[in-house]
Amino acid sequence: MTLSAPPHRVRAGLDRHGVYEITGRDPFEVARAFGRFQARNHTVGLFAALAATAGRLAEFTGPAHPGCSGRALDRDAHVRSDLEARRFRLPENGRRLFKNLRPELRIWIEGFVAGIEAARQELRQGGLPPSLDCVQSRCLLGLRVTPSLVCALDYRLSARHELNRLHTDVRLASASNAVAVGGRRARGGGGLLLIDPHVPLLAAPELRMVAVRLRTAGYEAAGMARLGSPLVFLGFSRHLAWTITTNWPDTLRYFRLRRRGDEYLDGRKTLKRRVRRVSIRVHGRGTRQFTLAYAGALHRPVVGSLPGGRVLAVEPAVAGAGDLTTQLHTAARVRTVRAFRRRVLAAPGAALTNFIVADRTGGIGCFWHGRVPQDRGGFLDTVRDMPFDDGGPRGQVAQNNVTFDRVRPDCPARLTDFPPRVAGNPVSLSTFRQDRTWRLLGRMRKIGIEDLEALALDVHDLRGGLFIRRMTEAIRSSRGVKRWSASRRRRLGRALIEVQKWNRKLSIGSRRAVLAQLWMENTFRREPWLEGLFHRPETVPDPVAGRTALAAARALLEAVEAWRVRGRPAWGEVHGLTLGTQRFPVSGSSHVNRAAGWLVHPDTDAGTLDFPVEAGSACVIAVHLKPGRVRARFMKVLGPTEDPASPQMTLHARAWARGRFRPLELECERPTP
Repeated sequence: MTLSAPPHRVRAGLDRHGVYEITGRDPFEVARAFGRFQARNHTVGLFAALAATAGRLAEFTGPAHPGCSGRALDRDAHVRSDLEARRFRLPENGRRLFKNLRPELRIWIEGFVAGIEAARQELRQGGLPPSLDCVQSRCLLGLRVTPSLVCALDYRLSARHELNRLHTDVRLASASNAVAVGGRRARGGGGLLLIDPHVPLLAAPELRMVAVRLRTAGYEAAGMARLGSPLVFLGFSRHLAWTITTNWPDTLRYFRLRRRGDEYLDGRKTLKRRVRRVSIRVHGRGTRQFTLAYAGALHRPVVGSLPGGRVLAVEPAVAGAGDLTTQLHTAARVRTVRAFRRRVLAAPGAALTNFIVADRTGGIGCFWHGRVPQDRGGFLDTVRDMPFDDGGPRGQVAQNNVTFDRVRPDCPARLTDFPPRVAGNPVSLSTFRQDRTWRLLGRMRKIGIEDLEALALDVHDLRGGLFIRRMTEAIRSSRGVKRWSASRRRRLGRALIEVQKWNRKLSIGSRRAVLAQLWMENTFRREPWLEGLFHRPETVPDPVAGRTALAAARALLEAVEAWRVRGRPAWGEVHGLTLGTQRFPVSGSSHVNRAAGWLVHPDTDAGTLDFPVEAGSACVIAVHLKPGRVRARFMKVLGPTEDPASPQMTLHARAWARGRFRPLELECERPTP
């Protein structure tokens, strides 16, 4: 898509690498131009995220599954999303956050909203491209965007982690990689940072990233911005580079209550039962009615029933948290890691995040930040109590995080739930990723930006290797398999040799093989409970049960047959990516991720599989803050627009398919309007 000429006070456009370039003296006008860019080029994603935050997604787009009706409609994903937005009062909290913003940040938000609203009016008057012109898109444009709704997006991002904790016993698989190198380890001096968030193409719209370079009075930064945010989310300034990774210690306060009439009893304490009746409109299906209960205060919803006539209420830490916007704006303005810790961590922010930072003097740090409850009441002090890692004498931090502990409704997180020192003790992290990162970096005396790029391209998803080793051991000792016929056992033995070839190649950076991929899929289809366990090495059963090993052996023979049907493609040449009308041969993949069907029908070529890698789907950025120069390069799948008919959608995909990074400098040639 193209934009009409922006105001003369702002220079805005795309450079030849697909990076938004917006420069101007007035922050309001810069934010306004960025809001118009996002609304015009990411219409569906942006307005879907805002509608979900407002609790009106089903109203504009209908149910997620059009065929459901009656009680099934109440369990529909879009309806439940709107219900959770109402339960946790996202719009109201957005108003609180906007009210508490500093005046200069309100200007950013107001300008951003003004740009979105201007583009929305243009799109409603016939500006939607044919490829995106449908009933849902036109309905989404009926949502009026306000500053409080944009602030509520940050709140929703934090609240989603806590909502996930409520609805699952084992955490959802989530991780991000970050490596900071400083001190004497950086080639050429200064600090290095690898930013590698594992956000797939099918992630929630508010987690989709756009490459941007922003310059205005009091703010200069480049990197990736989230849809719905006017500031750089993951990126760098002239002095500091920063990234954010997820973290999962328990930030909820749980209350086991007994109901007595219109009251809840919490020991000797009495809490008034408050009720809200909400109506959720579903496009084309009328209105659904729900009743929400709260214990004493509207920030303490009742979320479920417990045995013995009790109920479970929760108080999310995010209900009292500050805004991420203040932290991101401050990060671009500080000059050193020490100043970052003093100024950014002191600002109340999201429920729980990790910050990994590097500065041009060679300082680095990994900081845990958020509102973590203490057993004795209150919260841990972010600067004084929360652990951090400054890289130690080796001058490097590797942060590969997944999950920490299981849900404990009777106890908030303690400080011991955090890894005490990432560099020295990868506790409860993705141990295989962590160890591999340390091995690769440990071989280098000096580390440069090219080394970080190679590290990002290396296979980070070692779940397949763990799966193959454990399953092979279990199959060879399975009594059920030993009762098979000799010819069937021979076929199984040959199949195990094939997948072990891939497993051995993994240690030198090979790509995922189709046979291992199919085996994992077939096994998880037979034993769904296994998939969640294999996201965390410490939860994988050892040894694997005989019944499961027998099912895995049968699944492997099915995978072999499917492999033959597909023509048994060569190692490392088994993946394809289809975006819009373009198809890209991909050299390899490192994550099970059905992403090629985003906005289009998935590619069904029998000779390939469509599992684009997570690394690069959102973005990968390598930054070197040298004393005299800033170097940065990035890689991602999606281009600067979501329109499948636009060649800009696939601008980045060609480089990603070849594993090539594009430049992302603070200084750039004049962009194309």
